[in-house]
Amino acid sequence: MAFGSIVYPALRLQRNLRRFGTFVAILVLNALAATSLGLVVSAGTNSLKAASSLAPVCMVLMLLFGGFYVNAANIPRSLRWLTRASFVNFSFKALALNEFSGLDIPCPSSASDCVRSGEQVLSRLSFQDDTLYQVLLCEATLVAAINFLAFVLLRRNMPKFEVMLPPPSEQ
Repeated sequence: MAFGSIVYPALRLQRNLRRFGTFVAILVLNALAATSLGLVVSAGTNSLKAASSLAPVCMVLMLLFGGFYVNAANIPRSLRWLTRASFVNFSFKALALNEFSGLDIPCPSSASDCVRSGEQVLSRLSFQDDTLYQVLLCEATLVAAINFLAFVLLRRNMPKFEVMLPPPSEQ
């Protein structure tokens, strides 16, 4: 909440309380997703060294397929499923939809190729078919699925102990 309260006005995003609340909610959901991924990595490995090696690889994949560096339309079809497994993708989409939906962008009269609306920005990002509600629901579902996977991995990898029998009764 404190981070969002500082960053939102510093970036000069739209001055709207509903959009600010949505912005903070997206940041919280993103933090939950990142924490959940950390839980999966730590629950799925049996040593600190393995977890420390695997976590950066997972995060780089999340960032690469997050839609910020490479437009999802330019990713080969065989790898597009990774964009749907990237919480960064959903957070980026949600933040873009929150800021650019319904936004009018002033352009100087001398500009020949000027983006005049937020919808044009969303179209260039290939987000024109998405809604904020759908994206947030997908990210929340992904967070729940990642947490469930962490639970399954914890149950599978938990220490196993021998069952203690009661002491024999004295007769």
